[in-house]
Amino acid sequence: DDISSQRTKLFFLILIAMADDTLDKDGREAVLSKLGLYDNVSQPNQIGGSLTQNNIRYIIEPMVDNGLLIGLNFYTTFISN
Repeated sequence: DDISSQRTKLFFLILIAMADDTLDKDGREAVLSKLGLYDNVSQPNQIGGSLTQNNIRYIIEPMVDNGLLIGLNFYTTFISN
């Protein structure tokens, strides 16, 4: 439902802000877009992806059961040089 998806998006934006405080609102939205969160997909297992930006790796993975999206895993990892 729309309220749940907005809450999920807000939660992910907060996590991105905590991981990289150099990103502004548009930068945080761009991370979610590059991860495929806004893509139209025919199968829920097509949602997600990974991105490395500013030495931080972001990963979104779908949790699918019987062809239905039941959740999303969101990971951030700091990469040291």
